Amino acid sequence: MDINGNLAVGLYTGNYTAPANGMIVSGNVRIGTPNAATLSPDQTDASHITLDVTGGFTRIGNFNSSAENTNPGKSFAFGVGALAVGMNWHSGTSNVDFWNTTANGQPTANLSHHRGFDWRRYNQLGLPELLMTLDGNGNLTIAGSNYNTSDKRIKSQIMPMEDGIINKIILLQPKTYYRNNPVFINNKIEIIQDKELKIKDFGFIAQDVYEIFPELVYKPDDENLELWAVDYSKLTVILTKALQEEYIEIQKLKNELKVLLKRL
Repeated sequence: MDINGNLAVGLYTGNYTAPANGMIVSGNVRIGTPNAATLSPDQTDASHITLDVTGGFTRIGNFNSSAENTNPGKSFAFGVGALAVGMNWHSGTSNVDFWNTTANGQPTANLSHHRGFDWRRYNQLGLPELLMTLDGNGNLTIAGSNYNTSDKRIKSQIMPMEDGIINKIILLQPKTYYRNNPVFINNKIEIIQDKELKIKDFGFIAQDVYEIFPELVYKPDDENLELWAVDYSKLTVILTKALQEEYIEIQKLKNELKVLLKRL
C-alpha cells in the first residue's frame, strides 16, 4: 500500500490527525518478524517485545539535528522506564543520544538518581542478573571488573617513565567539595546551585591537574557543551612510579644510616 499523505489506523481513524506525511496507530505496533516466539516466558506474541508506547514514551531515530537542540519530550503521566534514542542533539556532532525520558516528579521516580539505566541478562540458571547501572546522577556501578586495553602489541616506542614524578605528585591538591548538577539550558551547560541537589565529594580539580599532569585530563574543545574530566585510572600508574622513587630514596637513607651507626 502506497499512501501520499497522513494515515490513521484503528480507533484513531477519524478522531485524531496523524503527523504530516506520517502515521498514527491505535494499539501495539510490531516491527520485524510477526509472532516471534520467546523462550522464557513462553509466549508467542508478547506485547512487551513490540515497539509499544502504551506504558511510556518510546522514540527511535534522528529526533533532532537543529541548532535549537529540541528535547525528545518526556513520558506521559505515570509512564516510567521510557527510552528515546536519537542522533545529533548537538548540531555538528554524530553522537548517538540515549534518553531516559521519565518525567521528574513521578511517584515511582521522584529522585534524580532513580531515572537512569540498567543493563541486565539471564544467567546460566535462567535468572535475571543485573550487570551494570548508570543512575540518574551519572554514577556507574558494574557487577564485574573494569578493564582498559593495555596490550603490548598495540604500543610502540615503549620507554621507562621519567624520574622526578614524586616532585610533581607533591604539587597535586586533593580537595573536598560539593558536586552540583550540570544541565543544558539554551544550548549551554549551566550549573544548578540548589543545596538539596548538592553531593559532597572529594578528589581533584581537573583544571588544576592539567597544569601538572595534562596526560590525565580531558580538556573539552567547547566548555559550553562538555565538562573537564580526570582519568583517575591512569593516576594509579603515576602513584606507582612515585612509590618506587620513594622506596629507592628510603633504601638509600637506610644504607647511609647503617654507615653512620657503624662509625658511631
